[in-house]
Amino acid sequence: MRPLYRASFNLGNKKSDLSLDEIVEVVRSWSVKTSHKLARVRNKSFDDFSTGMALSQKNLEVDTVRFVSSGKDYFALALKHPDKNNKNLKWKTTLAFGEHDSNRYHAEIMVSNGWDDGRLSPVKFSFGRPSLVPRLINQFGASRKFELSDSSNILTIDNVNDFAQTIFSQKRTLPIVYVSANNFYDEPIKAINPERIAVNLAGVAHVFVADSRFLSFKLEKIVGKSMSCYDGAVRLYWPIQAENSGSMFHPLWAPQRITDMGNFEDELFKTIAFFSTGIKPKIGYEEVRRLKLTADIETLKEKNEIAELADLFAQENDTLKKQVASLEDREVDHLEKIKKLEYKNSSLISVIQSCKKPEEESCQPVIGDFDSVEEAVEKFTELYPKSSLEILGRAYKSARECQYEKPEHVFKTLEWLESAYLEMRTSGNDKKKKNGSTTLEESCREQTGMTYKANQSEVTMGRNKQDYFTTWGGKTICLEEHIGKGSSFDPKSTLRIAFHYNPESKKVVVGYIGMHQKN
Repeated sequence: MRPLYRASFNLGNKKSDLSLDEIVEVVRSWSVKTSHKLARVRNKSFDDFSTGMALSQKNLEVDTVRFVSSGKDYFALALKHPDKNNKNLKWKTTLAFGEHDSNRYHAEIMVSNGWDDGRLSPVKFSFGRPSLVPRLINQFGASRKFELSDSSNILTIDNVNDFAQTIFSQKRTLPIVYVSANNFYDEPIKAINPERIAVNLAGVAHVFVADSRFLSFKLEKIVGKSMSCYDGAVRLYWPIQAENSGSMFHPLWAPQRITDMGNFEDELFKTIAFFSTGIKPKIGYEEVRRLKLTADIETLKEKNEIAELADLFAQENDTLKKQVASLEDREVDHLEKIKKLEYKNSSLISVIQSCKKPEEESCQPVIGDFDSVEEAVEKFTELYPKSSLEILGRAYKSARECQYEKPEHVFKTLEWLESAYLEMRTSGNDKKKKNGSTTLEESCREQTGMTYKANQSEVTMGRNKQDYFTTWGGKTICLEEHIGKGSSFDPKSTLRIAFHYNPESKKVVVGYIGMHQKN
């Protein structure tokens, strides 16, 4: 069977007493509940759960092992069942617990699947981590170099320095998921649920959530722009080593991309789960079984019990065969993963080579690399094919003729209209006042460096109707709202973007991109 997910951590802490019996009791409760969902199993079947049992039914197999070796207590469980949609596809969850040091136990939890009939065939399926994982972490406490949690860690401006140190710590072995705050509401975007992310990733990642936009601004000053994350974006910081210190190895999801994905939390889980299987296990179910068999064989050798000894040797041989089969499956799976990674690697190399700036400055696509305003507009329409912005033909024409020397401002403004402006308009937050100016004005200035105006002079629009009125959807609309930069007659330093918001369709109609309109 191929591994899909692995969590590896230490349960308990040195300050409180923890016994393996307490852990086993929680595991038993989870196993009984899970087994009842999968098959009709009597509670009596689990009477020997804590000492060692073997249960085999049509739709369920449960096996537990418990023994003491060299003064250390071990327990392991395997729970196997068919997929609810395909009976030949089998799922297997294995758990192993071994005494780590005083009052702490190492835990290994793995989920795998495979075809029962030995076929080599792709199959679609969805999966998650066992519900037991956050329960163990919450009840007993857990750590893997750093403390683990089944809820998100709230970051404030006061502990951002410690957070930055955690990002770059060579001791950290698990990834960090950082959820930044939206620049307007000082909270994560509505398309994601940070607590669900934290529960899903309990045991395999640390989840941090910014309590305000200002934290991200300060973080950028510490870690650098290429490693920053702000305005509702989410970033995954893999454990830092020399070979992956560059920003390209730490993926960033912009708010619009998260919204377009629709199932961001599930995709994030799959990404981390994919690499979690590469964790080198300290102890696993098969290892505990093998240790138990080895101990039993030595005991029978001393007693000279030949028949029972032969039976145990057969069991050990069977166990080794299963381990070999499992390793062969993993080898095939690893070869498939290597091919996928080689393809991704070639794609990453292409992206890196296309970057015009050195990696230490920025390894993200550089927004400012536009030769003209027209190119910036075309790039926006290419990156946002499902945009709620409709750029009219007359706007393309004026953009083609525009000589403004900083086309990246146009790109940023169109992105702002697509995201922040529309979100504030549709939610009604554009009416709120703050320090004497509307949130739209502040928002536009912060994100684009441009000035937003909600209206034009009626006299000016009346005298220059060809500049301020156009036809859209069979109706005449007014391009009253506009965003601008500069006020001179120099075409290289002056820009205006005029548009109309339609509340019924929730669309922004861009009708002009160019120099200052007639007034």
